[in-house]
Parts: sequence; C-alpha cells; structure tokens
Amino acid sequence: MLRKIFIFCRSIELAAETAYLKISNESNDDEQKSFWLEISRDEKVHATYWEKLLELEEGGSIQNPFENSERIVSELNAMKGEIDRMTDNDNRHSEFFDIILWAFRIEFYMLHPAFAILYHILKTDTGDISPED
Repeated sequence: MLRKIFIFCRSIELAAETAYLKISNESNDDEQKSFWLEISRDEKVHATYWEKLLELEEGGSIQNPFENSERIVSELNAMKGEIDRMTDNDNRHSEFFDIILWAFRIEFYMLHPAFAILYHILKTDTGDISPED
C-alpha cells in the first residue's frame, strides 16, 4: 500500500511539473517564462524524491507510517483526479494573476498531510534529502 502512496505522490508532482512547463513554454514574457520554468524544475526534483522512495520501498527498507493506508490512497487518488481536471482546463492563456491562483490551488493539494508526514519521517531514509528543503 505504501508503494501506491509513493506512486500517487510522484504522479501529482509530475502533473504539476508538466503544467508549469507548459505555462513556461507558452509565455511571451521572459520573466514569467523563467518563473514557471524554475517552479517546474522544483516539481521534477520532488518527483525524484518519490522515485528514490519507490526504490527503497522495493528493497524493503521503509516502514509504512500510516495507520490507514487505504484512506490515504483514496484521498490521493481523488486529489490526483482533481489536479488532472484542473490541468485539463486550458487556464494557461489566462491573465498572470489567474494563472498564479490556479497554480496556488495545485500547490494547496500538495499540502495533504501524507506529503508532510513522508517528507519528515522518511527524510533520513533518503540521505536527509526532502522536497521541503
């Protein structure tokens, strides 16, 4: 079950990375293009964290910190669906303020307690690397 949680977390980070990269590529403003590119790169680094945890989990070296993993998987699945719905809507051509609000909503979903718990508890398993740093 922990593996599914890691996969959902990684897929959420990758969805955000893809969305931010598209915004960057479609921006006509150099500062905005740079801004979205930097955020997209951060999300890619976060996805690498989950890939590392997937490798460690496959090797059996990670304990599941959740009492109710099924609930976490269900919540992450719903969250991923909502993020997919948001990224399918073509908001990339809106005003910068609207795009920032849209990105804020995506980032808000990634404040799910599962992310924070896994960032803190498993930081030592990844050599003190965490997306929070």
